[in-house]
Amino acid sequence: MPDNKRLVSLADRYDAAMSPDANDGRPRLELRPFRGLRYVESAVSSLWNVTSPPVDLLDADAIQALKHGDQHNIVRLILPRGSRGYLRPRGGTAEYAGVEERIRQWRDAGVLTRDERPALYVYEYTDGERVVQGLIGEIGVHEPADRVVHPHEAVRPEIVADCVDLMVSAQANLEPILAVYDGGGPAGEILAQATRAAPRVLTTSPEGWEHRLWLIDDPARLRAVAADLAAREALIADGHHRYAAYRRLRRERGDESAPANRWNFGLAMLVDQQRYPLRLGPIHRSVSRLKLPDLVRTPLILRPMATREAAERALADDLTTHLGKRTGFLVSDGTEWVLAQLSPGRATEAPAPVAAAILHDTVLPVLVVDESTIGYHHSVDAALRAATETRGLAFIATPPSAEQVMNAARQGITLPRKTTSFGPKPRIGFVLRVVD
Repeated sequence: MPDNKRLVSLADRYDAAMSPDANDGRPRLELRPFRGLRYVESAVSSLWNVTSPPVDLLDADAIQALKHGDQHNIVRLILPRGSRGYLRPRGGTAEYAGVEERIRQWRDAGVLTRDERPALYVYEYTDGERVVQGLIGEIGVHEPADRVVHPHEAVRPEIVADCVDLMVSAQANLEPILAVYDGGGPAGEILAQATRAAPRVLTTSPEGWEHRLWLIDDPARLRAVAADLAAREALIADGHHRYAAYRRLRRERGDESAPANRWNFGLAMLVDQQRYPLRLGPIHRSVSRLKLPDLVRTPLILRPMATREAAERALADDLTTHLGKRTGFLVSDGTEWVLAQLSPGRATEAPAPVAAAILHDTVLPVLVVDESTIGYHHSVDAALRAATETRGLAFIATPPSAEQVMNAARQGITLPRKTTSFGPKPRIGFVLRVVD
């Protein structure tokens, strides 16, 4: 654990690095403490009942269940009209009219309260298989060219605009982005030390999984964490549209000459990928009105698989023993299965050795596929069901590694949206950020 002498040394190093005299001009990763807005446990039925899974994992039934579970559930702020995640209609700022007033009413009623001192928040949770621990704070907003915070997936402009509308209407960040970094330094040790104390917040899911929250507000520890993070790079794991909204708000409302401007920062949870590696799950595709014979027009080598069982065995092997050194995927119409990979000559033209990039950038354009015909699925069964119902094809792949994704991001390669599914994702609502 860091002793006091080491903490002072780290803090001094941070002060030196951030001083006006340290004018190397290199942008730095910042995760600042802030006065979080949090639910008052005694004023709600339970903290579990007022928090929510990430919005993109909710359907209409889940949203209604959350709203009926407690009248102060966070979805009443994020989805005030009951719309659904990325499919919500574009109502502009009118859709979110009244969100800031509702936050004010909840604060006046003692349902929400703002912490008196700035802090970084250690949030720890599990999905029963994997424990995740990370720091929630105000992340400095950077453009990709700064090589500090790396996005890696494409975004849809209408969704970014929707995120901007919510943030401006609420004058708050209600859902953090999730980012990872290659840790192993003093910050992780300080988190471990902080979590030896009793948590400030403890709530349990119906499955018995605990969600815990601690505060770090000691100045020496905060400066030591800042010193550790300053020279690092972060990869956005979830929340590309929200981060793109941060960037737009920084350009439109921020002020680079005034570092304290609140629009120069956004809400983020930063995870040490060495200590608490997030799982990368697959996101499969279905494309309606396609047939297996259509693939002969693409630069794919196709190898039929005898049965679904054989295909699933290949999938369980990560496809590596079947594909050699080239990336590929399985394709099925629900009855027949083929193993597909780029021909050797075309493999060098692929933008990144990631199945989703090969599919979207090299294969689907040849077939003149419209985005509206593509479905995204977290399970093989869901992709096959959608392909069968739409008389199309399911494209099944194993996920890329975190290293592959970071390498692509560092090269400035933008992968197709929903290429990765980092998880488990944090629950929304434990800490909110007011922009004032």
